[in-house]
Amino acid sequence: MLTTNEQMFLELVNAARLDPLGEADYAEEPAGGAQFLLFDQQVDATGNEMVSYSRFVIRTVNAAGAEAISSFPIYIDPAMQSLDLHEIRVEREGEMIDLTDNASVDFLRQEESLSQGIFTGGVTALVRVPGIRSGDIADISYSIRQRHPVVGNDHTALFDFGFTEPVGRLHYRSVWPRDRVQFETISFNGEIDRVDTGRQTVLSFGPAPFNPDKGNAYIPPWHHPAGFFIGTRFEDWQDVVDWAMPLYEPVVDDQVQAIADEIMADHAGRGARIAAAVRYAQREVRYFAILFGEGGYQPLRPEQTLRYGEGDCKAKTLLLLSILAAMDIEAHAALVHTSVGRGLDGLPATPSLFDHVIVTLMHEGSRYYFDPTQPEQAGTIETMTQPAFGSALIVAPGTDALADMPDYAFPAPLVDVTESLVFAGEGPDDAGAVLAVNWEFRNAAADTIRALIAQQGEIATLHTMQNLYTGRFETFEPDGEGGFSDDAAANVITWRWAADVEMRNYATSEAERPTYIVTAHAPSAHVLPVDINNRNAPVLMPFPYHVQQVTRVSVPEMWAGWFSEAQGYEAETAAFTISSGVEIDGTTATITALTHVRQPELLPAEFEAAAEALDLGTYEARAIIIGEQEDFFVSDEASNALFAASWQPYIPEEPGDETG
Repeated sequence: MLTTNEQMFLELVNAARLDPLGEADYAEEPAGGAQFLLFDQQVDATGNEMVSYSRFVIRTVNAAGAEAISSFPIYIDPAMQSLDLHEIRVEREGEMIDLTDNASVDFLRQEESLSQGIFTGGVTALVRVPGIRSGDIADISYSIRQRHPVVGNDHTALFDFGFTEPVGRLHYRSVWPRDRVQFETISFNGEIDRVDTGRQTVLSFGPAPFNPDKGNAYIPPWHHPAGFFIGTRFEDWQDVVDWAMPLYEPVVDDQVQAIADEIMADHAGRGARIAAAVRYAQREVRYFAILFGEGGYQPLRPEQTLRYGEGDCKAKTLLLLSILAAMDIEAHAALVHTSVGRGLDGLPATPSLFDHVIVTLMHEGSRYYFDPTQPEQAGTIETMTQPAFGSALIVAPGTDALADMPDYAFPAPLVDVTESLVFAGEGPDDAGAVLAVNWEFRNAAADTIRALIAQQGEIATLHTMQNLYTGRFETFEPDGEGGFSDDAAANVITWRWAADVEMRNYATSEAERPTYIVTAHAPSAHVLPVDINNRNAPVLMPFPYHVQQVTRVSVPEMWAGWFSEAQGYEAETAAFTISSGVEIDGTTATITALTHVRQPELLPAEFEAAAEALDLGTYEARAIIIGEQEDFFVSDEASNALFAASWQPYIPEEPGDETG
C-alpha cells in the first residue's frame, strides 16, 4: 500500500506529462547546438522528506548538442539525498525510443575546494546515455529525495529562473501543507499562482514560454540579478531563531574554562578580553568546513574543535561563544550572507538564506560583530575591522527581525603612500635616482597584509611589494634596509623601502633631451567597472576603497624648467571622490592623488552625477613629466606598467557553505 507521500509523488509525476514546444516554434539554430523545449520542476514539500521531480525535453541540432545530452551531471548530497532516474526517451524521425535501460550512472566525488579547507561531501551523478544523435529530441526525467537531519520537515525550496537561453515551455510547481508556506519571487516578472485545496497549498508558474532578460554586468549580488522563487515552511524570523538557538548554546567544559582563565589572567579589561578571545579562535583553529549532511548546519562541539585543531564558521563561532561565556561575557551567533546580505530584507525567513555565521555582542553601549574565520586580526575591538555584510539574524531570545550591520567606516585612508624620488645625476642623460617609499596599511588593508605575511612569509611578501615597482624603472637596487613594522594596537602595518633606481627614458630618438615619467600609481582612477550609458541597473563598486598617495620629485638645478605644467582635478559625488594634482616649486614637483569610494553600489539615480564628475578627470594630472614634453612615446605596455599596479580593495573571503 502506498504511503501518502508516495501517492503525492505519483501525482506530481503524472501531472508532469506536459507537451513540449511544438515543431512550428523551433529555433532554427539554437545556441550551443541544443534547445530547451520543456523544463519542468515539481516539488513535494508536504512530508518529512522533500521530493523534487525534474523533467527536461531538449532538441539537438548538431554534434555539440548531442554530446552535451549524452553525458550530464546531477549534483546530490548522499548524506541526505537520493537520486531516482525515471525515464530517458529519444524521439528520432517520428519514432520514440526508450533508452532508460541503456543509461549508466557513475557517482563521482570531486572536492575542488579541499585545498581551501572546504569538504562538501557532495557527489556528482554522471548520467551517460549512449546513442544520442544530432537531431534527436531527448526526454529525461529524474527525482531527488531529501531528508534533512537538522532542518527536519521545515523544508525550503528554491527555483532558479536565471536561464541564459529561451525555454519553449517552463513549468514550476510546489505543494505544501495548507497555509504552511511563506514564498516570494525575486527579480522575476512572472506571477506565481496559488491554489488552496483540501490540506494543500499549491504554488505554480506556467507552463509558459520563457525568455530570459538580458542581464547587465556588475549588478550587485544583493539586487539578485537572476530571478528566483523561494518558498519555506519556516513561519518568520523568530521561528528561524528558535530553530538555531540550540545549535549555538555555549558549552563551557574544563578545556574551554582553562582557555578563558588564561585570557583573563593576561588581560584586565573586558574589551581586551573580547579581542583576545576573538584572536584565539582565529589563530588556534584552522579553517576546515564539512558541509555534507548535518555538517551543513550542526556545529562541532568545542571539545571536538579543539581536539582536531580545525573547524568551519559554525565550529569556530560556537568555540568563541563558549570562551566568552566562560568569562561571563554575553554574546550570540549571527547568521549572515557574505555576498547578498544587503538584499535579505523582504525575503521569506529561512536558514537557507545564510552562508556564514559570526559572533556579535554589546560592549559599552555599541554592538560589535566578529568573524572567527578571518586570519588573526590585530588591534583593540575599536580598531579591529568589523565584518559588514548588510543584514544579520542575531540568534538571541526575542529576535524577530533582521538587524542592520554597520557599514565599513574608515576615517583615514586604508592605504597611504608617500614617495620621494631624488634625481642624483649630473648630466641631462643621467637617469639615476634615489627612491624612498613608505606605505601605511590601516584597518582592513592591514588585515590583508598581515594575513599575506602569515600565509606566504615576510620575505615573499616583501618581494610582492617590491614587484609593484618593477615596471616603473629600468633597473633598481634595494638598499637592503627597511621592511614591515606592525603597530598591532592601532592596527597599522608600515612598509618602508628604498632603492637606487635607473629611470626609463620615454623620449624618441629625435628628442633633444630625455623624458622621464612619474605617476600616482597607488590610487586607481577606475571606480566604475562598466559603462553606465544606457544602463538601468545598479553598479557594483570597489568597496571599501580609500587610497591616498603623495609623491615628491626633486631634480638638479640644471633641470629647472623641465617639469610639465602644474594642473589638477577633483571629481566628487556622494559615492566617490577622485582627485589628483601636480604642484611645482622650482626644482621640486609633487603629485597628490586620492581615490575614496564611500558606498558599495552606484544607483541609477546617481549615474548622471557620476558621469559628469568623471568627465572632469584627466590622466595628465596623475603624472609628472620631466624633460621633453612633446617628443616622447609611451606604449600601452609601458602605460599599464605605470598605472596598473593600483592597490586592490579589501574583499572578505566567502567561506562558501550553507552556514560557513
